[in-house]
Amino acid sequence: MESSFPVPGSKARRDSLLKCQAGILVTEDLKQAFEHCRNKVKRLASECREGNRKYRDLEFDLLEDKETCLHRLGYNRQSPRYQPDDVRRITEMVKNPQFFVDDATASDICQGKLGDCWFLSALAVVATTTHVINKICVEKDEEVGIYGFIFWRDSGWAEVIIDDLLFTKIPPWNSLPPGDRAMFRNDKRTYNTRARQGLFENLYFAKSKTDNETWVPLIEKAYAKLHGDYESLEGGFTSEGVEDLTGGVSTIIYTRDILDTDKFWEEELLNVGKDRLFACFTPGTTPGASEKDLTAIDGDENQGLISGHAYSIIKAINFNRIRNPWGRKEWSGPWSDGSEQWNEPWTEELRKALGDDELRPYKFGDDGEFVQEYTDFLDCWEIIERSRLFNEDWKMSSQWLAMPPDAHLTPWSLGDLSCKYVATLSQVGILTIHQVTVDIVSETDASAKEPKETVIVLAQRDKRYFKELAGPYLWSMDFVLYRRGDKLPITRSVHSTLWDRSVKLEVKLAPGRYIIHVSGCAFRYRSRQFLRIQAGSIRLQTERSSCRSAKLA
Repeated sequence: MESSFPVPGSKARRDSLLKCQAGILVTEDLKQAFEHCRNKVKRLASECREGNRKYRDLEFDLLEDKETCLHRLGYNRQSPRYQPDDVRRITEMVKNPQFFVDDATASDICQGKLGDCWFLSALAVVATTTHVINKICVEKDEEVGIYGFIFWRDSGWAEVIIDDLLFTKIPPWNSLPPGDRAMFRNDKRTYNTRARQGLFENLYFAKSKTDNETWVPLIEKAYAKLHGDYESLEGGFTSEGVEDLTGGVSTIIYTRDILDTDKFWEEELLNVGKDRLFACFTPGTTPGASEKDLTAIDGDENQGLISGHAYSIIKAINFNRIRNPWGRKEWSGPWSDGSEQWNEPWTEELRKALGDDELRPYKFGDDGEFVQEYTDFLDCWEIIERSRLFNEDWKMSSQWLAMPPDAHLTPWSLGDLSCKYVATLSQVGILTIHQVTVDIVSETDASAKEPKETVIVLAQRDKRYFKELAGPYLWSMDFVLYRRGDKLPITRSVHSTLWDRSVKLEVKLAPGRYIIHVSGCAFRYRSRQFLRIQAGSIRLQTERSSCRSAKLA
């Protein structure tokens, strides 16, 4: 029979399409960021070779500064959340480490002890676009143990350089009790050879299912360094991770808000892996939790799906191929692995179409990947995270706006901007910024009146890397777009969730001058916060009702 499903083409055909595909956002500083990162890695690697030593990252030193790399400011020193047993180099655990083994695929990724399922789901959906994931690691020297990465942060590309030291969960020989040593005939070499070899069994945080493949734990480590520590990656939106990996623009969509589900399928989900990437989840009480945190939850209550946990949408062709970053625990409803729906002869074509390519069809197994029909997909998931990628045809411009940190804001101006603060109740305020001017310019006379596809984003700084210093307010933002001189707005920003990092709008605009009116709602969520000096170290603490007096707080 003829297949009604599009089967993936050959690698040569896919490579021929890369030039027109969307990917990492190309900005003026991208080339500069690539060159600077590449040159710095090469220089540091050369210095290490001259000194006959491997690279050690003193800015993020897992050996000498373990707790700072693991935990945020103000963590509980008596009962730290993360307690890895050791720190080892990749080359101590595998003889032939490779960043990618047969290219990066979503099925490589396995979540560890860290509750960063949202970021690993972002990594999984980005891995479906090989030309994008290959650019995140700019330069590396695996023998020296140095790797350079770039991430999108706060409207620009930031470089991160790390070594190959990673936290592990297998203790060193000196920490073993006598009974455990006896299991290895009291021989340290036997213990290290049998119990402490291989990345999959050893690594404390994320790892790849291929034992000598390193891209998953190293990108996670670089992202943790970008934000100061591993704990800062606890909980988040997959869409934010995709933005940080690609420079794309993300939107949160509630499935109950979709007007025409057929149109959403045709215009959105069928573009997965092209210029759009998707993730999905259902809110729960433990957002971003690790598998350890959710062991008490009986996943079968929701047919194998975990609430508060992010999943990646890998492929869409009448059916959705979805992945759990744990690398296990799957959907058990219709079209689950081995279910009766797969008994029809035509499903062989479906498996080919859902695979990575014609040689790697979709396969059954407890690997975290599963298939859902579109109707089941809409019933199971409350939120879809949609990220749009851009190709080299797009041009970007940005402007930063300063906001007074004082809770009692005062009038100020910046260019043609002005703002005022209106107090409402004791914990909520409204900030309004008037007349942000945007010019849509025609590059040629022929397109002088032709509407241009435009994406407008209003974003606040990423507070993940200074969360304890971010102040007592959460901000939720919106904006309205006017053509200059018109009294009625053209449209407004798409807003789905309160306190989101950004709001955005996709619209076609003819060349001309436009005005954006911005409003923000501030909610005070921290009441008492102060600095303490204790035992000779300065650390931030949040004091709650346990204070003996308000004066002391």
